[in-house]
Amino acid sequence: MQDNILVSVYFITYNHRDFIRKSLDGVVNQKTNFKYEIVLYDDCSTDGTREIIKEYTEKYPDLFNPILPGENRAKKEGFYKINMEMYSKCRGKYIAYCEGDDFWTDENKLQTQVDFMESHPDFSGCFHKSERKDESGNSICFMPTEKQLKGKTAFDIYDTYRGYFIETVSVMYRFDKYREEFMASYPDGMINNDSYYIYYYSIKGKIGYIDKLMSVKTINTQGVWNSTEQTLDEKHVRFANEIVKFPSEVKKLFDKNNLKLIYETPENAMKRVLISALRIKRFDIFKTLSENFPDVCENLLNGKDLKKELKKKINKYKILTFFFLTVSVIYTLIFVYFVLKYNF
Repeated sequence: MQDNILVSVYFITYNHRDFIRKSLDGVVNQKTNFKYEIVLYDDCSTDGTREIIKEYTEKYPDLFNPILPGENRAKKEGFYKINMEMYSKCRGKYIAYCEGDDFWTDENKLQTQVDFMESHPDFSGCFHKSERKDESGNSICFMPTEKQLKGKTAFDIYDTYRGYFIETVSVMYRFDKYREEFMASYPDGMINNDSYYIYYYSIKGKIGYIDKLMSVKTINTQGVWNSTEQTLDEKHVRFANEIVKFPSEVKKLFDKNNLKLIYETPENAMKRVLISALRIKRFDIFKTLSENFPDVCENLLNGKDLKKELKKKINKYKILTFFFLTVSVIYTLIFVYFVLKYNF
């Protein structure tokens, strides 16, 4: 820990103008008996987010450690270097996360989690209940559910690898103890590393659950991971490489820690990518996924939804083929007619 900072808040944003004030207020208004910092990265927002950030950093200069590049680096170089730069600036014993469209709803969130971590030195992290909302503020669901908790309040890797139920906006990890190893093993080339973090820290120790609602995760907004310049199908296809790379990175992590666990790519994620690839004629995606996950792809291709989508495509091509053939025949007959007419 440096400069007596106990918590580093890892805050990343891009084009979150409609949410950023609420998000920043949730962080700067925390009531704590310790010092914390906000390591904030804005990837050159173009919608006015940057101006709001400057307003907050000038108002709370002792809280913010901002990184404000003059160009959009994510599109140019990906997220690896951005993440490494941010982690290198985090000085706290603990680390908490927030994105510009998510927000904390409890002013005692950090204090509650630090109190838990200080009283559980063998735990590598903790999380709490979080609500998912859409862009209009309508509630979608709460995570984790009672079914996901299974009556437990402490979770290890054998619990967390079975499914995603820990929202990143709700976590606090013990950062200083694992900082060097974590950064050295951090996977390059992946878009969304939330599940990887959970696996990493739940291998190092137990993750504790605090049964208190203290955050909101906003779903389907324009921001760090999404772009309004892309269609939904194009966004889905972006994750094809992630689907291929993530299992291999997780395998390395499991093998390194002598864990006989096998990560299985969720079929619903694969299904979305395959259907989207089909719609926008990205047959290279089919090839890549089928080579890496032949059994899963075969099962999905035999599924009702994909069969329906394939049938629709095939019928469309049949109609187009029939149309072009008909037109070709007509033109050929006209050509032959004029040749015969003028030759005789």
